[in-house]
Amino acid sequence: STLVSMLRAYAPDPLFSVVVPCVQFDSSIQEMLQSVFAQKISNWEIIVVDDHSSDHCGAAAHDWAAQHLDRQQVLRLRVLVSDRRSGTAESRNLGLRTARGVWTCALDLDTRLGEDYFLAAAVAMSRHPDVQAWYSDEAGAPSSSQFRAFSLIDDLSAADGLAPVAPLILRRVWAETDGYSAALPFGGEDQDFWLKLLAAGVRQERLPGAHIKRRAARPKTGGASGATQEVKRRVEEIAMLRTRHPLLYHPTQMLRAHQELANMSDSTYERLQTWHSDGSAEERAFGTLWLALASLGRDS
Repeated sequence: STLVSMLRAYAPDPLFSVVVPCVQFDSSIQEMLQSVFAQKISNWEIIVVDDHSSDHCGAAAHDWAAQHLDRQQVLRLRVLVSDRRSGTAESRNLGLRTARGVWTCALDLDTRLGEDYFLAAAVAMSRHPDVQAWYSDEAGAPSSSQFRAFSLIDDLSAADGLAPVAPLILRRVWAETDGYSAALPFGGEDQDFWLKLLAAGVRQERLPGAHIKRRAARPKTGGASGATQEVKRRVEEIAMLRTRHPLLYHPTQMLRAHQELANMSDSTYERLQTWHSDGSAEERAFGTLWLALASLGRDS
């Protein structure tokens, strides 16, 4: 179309930098890559970060692309290999440090992009240059319009831990906010980063339509006991998120978070004791805080 031709001719190239950490090569990587390569505009690059995998998943991803895609598409794929297992947060930061796009997209292996995602975003970006982060609804999921409605004074209790999937964020905003943090022991770096953007006053808007699809999650094992433990772990993760972003919450919400961490499960307590041993100063500081709150509960 004329619009696609104009974007190819005049938009920066790359306009979007997609960063994907991987620890094992399987069909999910192929499907995810295909969803990026199928975008209606080609002003993008994709950076696969091999997080010190045992099967060299980054090289395997590149080999697969070379066999199934045309040469120009393959040239838009780069592979970085970490010299140690560093986790999702730092893998994303590693990829973003080398990114050349104006906008970033942190993509998980269970996520597929609709073929219009980048095109719809590019059009919206040209009309609203003051917006710093864009996101989309998920196909088949309830509307996520609440993500753009939050401000520092809103009650976030109904959205604890929620974050949009594969949002598009200005690369300079990622740099200005120090990127993703590995402070949380169970992941949650996406939710943590989104709350960081909210606290920084970054303007976000939702794209029209649903351009994101995720694979169905595998059923949890462990029966009723396992489900109870998962709920407990999730509550503890939400409490940790609150302590990292206290300005977003009411004092009563913060008190509840402290109470939850004072009643921390033994499994979380043990994980925290080793989680931040070689982390950054920020990560060690929050680990010390959470352990101190847990110790208060154990001493009472």
